Formats: sequence, structure tokens, C-alpha cells
Amino acid sequence: MATYPIIPTSKSYGTPKAIEHFMEAVSQSYLIFYASDLLSDLGYSELSELNEGLARAVAICETVDIPVDENIKLVFRDNQAQLFQDWKLSRLSRYLLMVNGQPSNPTVGHTQVDMYYKLDKLNKTLSK
Repeated sequence: MATYPIIPTSKSYGTPKAIEHFMEAVSQSYLIFYASDLLSDLGYSELSELNEGLARAVAICETVDIPVDENIKLVFRDNQAQLFQDWKLSRLSRYLLMVNGQPSNPTVGHTQVDMYYKLDKLNKTLSK
């Protein structure tokens, strides 16, 4: 009778830890943007200025049952020997951050208006 090595499993699901690590790596492969890289695009100087948009992006994901951890993740980075908090974002969460930022920000406003015109054009195309 053949014997098989015991594979460590997670207590909660019984899934082998190697598979859990693989699944986490796959889900994090979608996190390709840093929130701090959006600062200059949005005309902000501090990462804290993104908090309102990040909070809204998280709320939207939760409301429509999109896994937050697959779209937004807190990370720590270093810049010239200084550690700082940042966020890794998916394409979806980057977009949600762009349209849900501070309403007084011209880039946020332009992104929202651009979204309206694209949706309007799509609706007209589909209704033909």
C-alpha cells in the first residue's frame, strides 16, 4: 500500500497551504497599480487626499459583492530609506478611485463627465 506525504492544510477550509498561497498570488496579480502613482494624475500632494475615494471604492466593492482583497490591498513601500503606506489597486479599483475622488478636483470631474458621455454613446449605439 502506497503512503502519501501529509500536505499541511488550512484549518478553516482543509485546503492545502500551497494551493492557498497560489490562489492568493493569482488574485494579487491583478493588483498592478499603486495609489501613490495617482497623486500627480489627480493633482494631489498627499496620499491621505485619496482616502475619500478609496473608502468609496471599498464601499462599492462591498455593496456589489466584489472581493475587496482582490482589488485593493494595503502595502508598505520605501522611498529613499523611508517606509510609507500605499495601496495596490486593480484596474477596477483604480477606476473607482478616479471617479470617486474629491468632487472639487478637475480630473475627477472630467473622469465622471467622460464616463457619462461614453455610456451615453454606448446606449445610443445599442438602441439602434
